[in-house]
Amino acid sequence: MAKARSPRQILSTLFSSLARDTPQWILTRTLKSDNPMDINGVLRGTATFTPLRDGESDTDLGESQGSEIELVYREEGEIPASADSGVSSPMSGLRWTKKYIWRLDEQGSQMSVWFAKVGQQKDEADYLFHKFKFKFKSDDQDNVPGRQDSDSRLDDAHPIENGDDYISPVTPPLPLSMSPSVAAEDAGKGCDTTDTTVLIAYGDHLCVKDMYYTAYAFRIRSTGEVVSWSSRHIVKGPRKNQDIVNLYERGG
Repeated sequence: MAKARSPRQILSTLFSSLARDTPQWILTRTLKSDNPMDINGVLRGTATFTPLRDGESDTDLGESQGSEIELVYREEGEIPASADSGVSSPMSGLRWTKKYIWRLDEQGSQMSVWFAKVGQQKDEADYLFHKFKFKFKSDDQDNVPGRQDSDSRLDDAHPIENGDDYISPVTPPLPLSMSPSVAAEDAGKGCDTTDTTVLIAYGDHLCVKDMYYTAYAFRIRSTGEVVSWSSRHIVKGPRKNQDIVNLYERGG
């Protein structure tokens, strides 16, 4: 029987594999909003993770002892005419991009996301978006955290404060949906791409009067390497009621 991996070991591998195991992630974003002036529909783009520190190699990413590790998350894409149901002409064809700083602390036990400073020549963390609150299985259960689940929405719901609503994470795509080139690469490494579990995390952020509730789901191998993942943001505020779902699959 394989030796059980600790939550710290799994988080370290999960974090480093976001940048190391694929050059880019294929992003599919579905936006729903009560405001007809907001974009409602599906956007497609790409996302990448790159080491923040100069000279930090991919092999360094797995070593979190003694110093925090930071990755620059960058997403980009183009708004198609069909994605916007309310204001098609001014926004269709425009490119969108966003950056965040993902951080793993010195102990390798806490992941967090930070807003990136704007207008800087070098990418740098500004202020905290949220910390990840992972849901691990207890030690007397399976070695790997998370759960097996093929439903589109997992039932590990997280309550939204001051209301009766819950935010449920969205199940990441199954490995079988990966490109043939990626599947062949995994097979060459002796990896069983179908043997995965889903690890769930949550994070909250208050922006003035708007509350951002976030749910993550990472489809991981027994080693902790990420095969696919998702994030869901529910935004509640005096003038906001949005539901944003992001699905990430490994690029070929």
